[in-house]
Amino acid sequence: MQLLPTSWPNIDRQTWMGVIPWLILLAVLAALQHVFNPLPTSFARTIEGLETKTIYARQAAWTVCVGDMVTFSGTEPKRNFIRKVSATEGQAFSLGINGYAIDERTFVAKEDWLVAARAQFGDKALIKVPENHYLIVNSEFGRNLRSNDWAFDVVPRANIHNRVTYVLVSRYFSRIGSRLEPASADC
Repeated sequence: MQLLPTSWPNIDRQTWMGVIPWLILLAVLAALQHVFNPLPTSFARTIEGLETKTIYARQAAWTVCVGDMVTFSGTEPKRNFIRKVSATEGQAFSLGINGYAIDERTFVAKEDWLVAARAQFGDKALIKVPENHYLIVNSEFGRNLRSNDWAFDVVPRANIHNRVTYVLVSRYFSRIGSRLEPASADC
């Protein structure tokens, strides 16, 4: 049984041998598309926790932990974001003079973020993350990007789409194929 055509117009056997590995690679990538969803990052800047000029694999987010990079739908319709999960259900989020606190951990924040967070907070002293929700603090606030004017968001579990899991392509060859480790051992 012969796998390669012996005579096609203007295509010799050596050309076919050079094309077949690329066709196999494309077929494998198409098959993996259902499991790993490629996520290219911007070439001009990066999101905190992700490198520039890198393509990451995303997987459906069955479990999400604090510190995981996730893609999610924000409260604004038809708008998706990539950010790090800051707190999970049951944790308390509060604002302070110089920053914010999640349970007993405190974080320093810039003044413009604090102004926006206070406007979002309203007259509440504390927000407890509801069941099946996650708190996302916008680490990209004030970077002159479109729709980056929100300080934090309490996101329902149904709005979390994918978790960033592996490095597919990177300018640092040693990082290719490496896994983004979860922030906690529970994941």
